Amino acid sequence: SSVIVPMPGSNDEYFIATVDQGGAFGQGMYYSKVDMTLNGGNGDVDTAEKNVFLADSVAEKLVAVRAGSKYWIISHKVNSDEMLAYEVTGAGVNTTPVITHTGHTNNNGFGYCMAASPEGDRLATSFFDQDSIFLYDFDLSTGVVTNTMKIGSSHSGGILYGFSFSPSGNLLYCQPFGFCTVLQYDLTLGSAAAITNSETTVANAGSGGGALQLGPDGKLYIARVNNSFLSVINQPDVVGIGCDFDTIGVDLANRNCVFGLPNFIKLGSAASFTYEGECEGGPTVCTTNLNNVDSVEWDFGDPGSGASNSSTQFNPSHVFSDTGWFTVTLIYHSWATGTDTISDLVWIFPQPVLDLGPDTNICGTN
Repeated sequence: SSVIVPMPGSNDEYFIATVDQGGAFGQGMYYSKVDMTLNGGNGDVDTAEKNVFLADSVAEKLVAVRAGSKYWIISHKVNSDEMLAYEVTGAGVNTTPVITHTGHTNNNGFGYCMAASPEGDRLATSFFDQDSIFLYDFDLSTGVVTNTMKIGSSHSGGILYGFSFSPSGNLLYCQPFGFCTVLQYDLTLGSAAAITNSETTVANAGSGGGALQLGPDGKLYIARVNNSFLSVINQPDVVGIGCDFDTIGVDLANRNCVFGLPNFIKLGSAASFTYEGECEGGPTVCTTNLNNVDSVEWDFGDPGSGASNSSTQFNPSHVFSDTGWFTVTLIYHSWATGTDTISDLVWIFPQPVLDLGPDTNICGTN
């Protein structure tokens, strides 16, 4: 597996972390630095930081999360209970990891089965020789893993493989190796017993299970080994079968799907914004659900407001110059997916006019 992490403070430099198949002893985890200014602007590996050794004998478990202005690259040792977290800052990759002993030993290097929540503060994985799911809290400041929780699974055989959190982080999905039996767990229930009892089979689509991956569009993509399509869960934040599993969600045009899907740092929920305050002369407050976004640009579609027609605040307030419909546009810039745009219509109501009719005298002679 591999994952790409941008170098904080740079628009041109990236780190590629890699782990070997099956946790092969003597190989392990490495990183290389890519500088996009090299090779005539086409990018190339910086030979001064090529295949830099990080750890020996790690499993096929690799995720990266953003923590403010820095990142963490996380993996797990084989034949050990050690979770490794490598800090990435503007100074580069710290090759001395933060090591946490989780209390559960990983006895097999096989398995693309570790996921981070969109906020980066929770991890989920399984071990190839066990039927259980392991949940952890991840401290974005220190890189320490805490609060190990063991969740039971009805699936036998010890081959749970693909994992993903929902966009909100409230639900967890997994499926076994080679079978498209997708299980959903409600993490809001708190205790291990309650989460275990919440298990719901949201899909049982036959052979061909593999990795799960939450896309930037908020949908959950499901690898279908030896099939010419991906399955998709269209509403992964919905509890139960209402999450809308689509067996042939993406047609691969006769190309063959294998086990993995692209590994990348999660952005969180599909981008959207809400607004509150729709009265003439009053403030309208726009609120986004954006995670891991560097900057935003708002256009309120209100040229009559002059310089106030734009904002770079994440959750701005705007007083519209008139009533009626306005097209509000949000442009957001992300280190993971580049620049994207969303728009919505906002209706501003006119101030009500109170008309009580002409004055009327009641008992006017009194």
